[in-house]
Amino acid sequence: MASDTHLARGATAGRHLVAEYRDCDPAVLNDIDAITSLMQRAAVAAGATVVSTAFHRFSPTGVSGVVVIQESHLSVHTWPEQSYAAIDFYTCGTCDPKLAHDVLAEGLGAGHGELVMLRRGVPGQRMNGWQATWRRAEPIDWQATELLSLPSARTP
Repeated sequence: MASDTHLARGATAGRHLVAEYRDCDPAVLNDIDAITSLMQRAAVAAGATVVSTAFHRFSPTGVSGVVVIQESHLSVHTWPEQSYAAIDFYTCGTCDPKLAHDVLAEGLGAGHGELVMLRRGVPGQRMNGWQATWRRAEPIDWQATELLSLPSARTP
């Protein structure tokens, strides 16, 4: 999941973006080719290296899939009938999930949603992060609301 240099340090530090996109374009959400392309573009925009993809279109509606990246993964589940998509992007290394969000929000035609960013695998620290809501055409405060206020020292 990471470069040999990264693994040699013994660290798995990463960022995990969990996002909900609402008021999306139902036609995009139900188009497996559009979703596959969008997810790959989001991964590349974040600086990730795409390794493989697997996507499935459900009947009567919806698409689920994953983009496996050298740095971990990006997954999606869509509900066109609800104009809703759930996205999960876990990455280690220098990838920037915020850049993936920009591509995803625009490509899905999303009107608003929620974001949770978690820092994971930091040696000596517990998992922590923050959450925020966003609306189209409004800047995101990427440090908006503290989600978890946990001590940085390792606890038994």
